[in-house]
Amino acid sequence: MLLKQIRYIVKNTIGFIERRKVFSVVLLVIFALLLRLPFFDYESGDYRLFLSNWCDVIVNHGGWHSWKASFHNYQMPYIYLLTLFVYLPIKNLYAIKLLSLIFDFTAAFFVYKIVGIKYKNKFGIPLVAAMVFLCAPTIWLNSSAWGQCDVIYTTFLLMSCYCCLKQKYFLTFLFFGIAFTFKAQAFFFAPVLFILWYNKRFNPLYFLIIPGIYLIAVLPAFFAGRGLWDLLTIYIWQSETYNNLNRSAPNPYLFISDQYYDTLLLPGLILAFVLMCLAIYFIIKKNKNISTEKWVEIIVFFLLFIPYILPKMHDRFFYPADTFSIVYAFYFVKKYYVALFTIGGSLLVYPIFIHNGSSVPEYGGTFLTSFALFFMMTFVFAGSDKNN
Repeated sequence: MLLKQIRYIVKNTIGFIERRKVFSVVLLVIFALLLRLPFFDYESGDYRLFLSNWCDVIVNHGGWHSWKASFHNYQMPYIYLLTLFVYLPIKNLYAIKLLSLIFDFTAAFFVYKIVGIKYKNKFGIPLVAAMVFLCAPTIWLNSSAWGQCDVIYTTFLLMSCYCCLKQKYFLTFLFFGIAFTFKAQAFFFAPVLFILWYNKRFNPLYFLIIPGIYLIAVLPAFFAGRGLWDLLTIYIWQSETYNNLNRSAPNPYLFISDQYYDTLLLPGLILAFVLMCLAIYFIIKKNKNISTEKWVEIIVFFLLFIPYILPKMHDRFFYPADTFSIVYAFYFVKKYYVALFTIGGSLLVYPIFIHNGSSVPEYGGTFLTSFALFFMMTFVFAGSDKNN
């Protein structure tokens, strides 16, 4: 009875959206803003310790002149954007969150576009997907409360995914390259590119787009006076900031003490690389002609799998998995629970930054993420593309 009522509500909601397109979009934007704006005054620990200081350095050193200094551990494209936004006539805290807010809506648009590939000539269902994305707690808390920029590189991963599904492979690599210049965590998407190349056999020189974009991204800072080697190796010394096997990420390393850091780090990295290669091999062997739906499934699998098996993962590193799991739920409606487990696993680590939460939610997050990954492994390796 309850299921029938839910279906009735969903069907009528989608019908209303189809009839009132503009009104529905405006209502969605207003609701998304109402979720976010109350948190704009909240100062997270990351803002107080890092981001506010970065803004001060940028302003005090004359904007682009600050690019020659290594006052941050983020790659330069984010610093370029931050330089533009700190000169807006608003508080630095608002400027940081406004930047992420803009990308929240950009990402929602590409969630809409990707889901629209499956539901051709439909407006309601893709818009509901965008709405679910904008209202997912780990999405709006990340940008509006935490003041983080994970949505930026994830937006470019969505753009890369969209181009992949539309068979525009040059743009697929281009947008991935841009994503990687914002955050190294874009690497979680990289196995998809290798499978894509092997499956489609297009020009392997497309892989050179990625380092080419990376080099172009650091050139403004280089011309501002910063050393090229320092710019090219930001991700290397960024990884040395913390000597922890786990920074509240919902993966198995959360259960291992940091006293084993030196002992387990290298074996953990080697094991993760071997498991990743095995996963790529079996997916290639199992899937000769990969459908649009199967590509979405493979993408979600790797965005869950890679941060799950790697040491040194942080709390926010499952953000792309949260995002793409929403897309997955609209491609495979009966498997919606994957998104619930994925987002739930990420959400349970958020009390760490909100109110110094206990370790119990963290462990609960690992269990939920484990369930999500278990189901995805079953679908990717045990299921068939035809059945999907």
